[in-house]
Amino acid sequence: MTPSRQVQRWTPDNPSQLYPRANNTRGYKASDFFVEDGSFLRLQNVTIGYNFKPGLIAGISTLRLFAAGNNLLTFTKFNKGFDPEMGLDGINWGNYPRPRTYSLGLSVGF
Repeated sequence: MTPSRQVQRWTPDNPSQLYPRANNTRGYKASDFFVEDGSFLRLQNVTIGYNFKPGLIAGISTLRLFAAGNNLLTFTKFNKGFDPEMGLDGINWGNYPRPRTYSLGLSVGF
């Protein structure tokens, strides 16, 4: 345990500290020390598009411009940088969070 964490341990005079014991023997195994609120609200997919009037350009029957985004926002109190939507076992194994992606597109019909 690092010296900075040793001073953040529980003591009779200061029972509201973060770490239960000042050692590396995992004295917190039978506790809810690592349990976090996993509730979240996520804006998963958004697509915005515009269809141009038919016949705007000769030889093109349909023309559509669009922008899309995935995994745009996540509101949570869960550990920052981790994905609150974890596996079925309810354990966060420290996997990378889902990537945020953006795309622009043009759909043309002849």
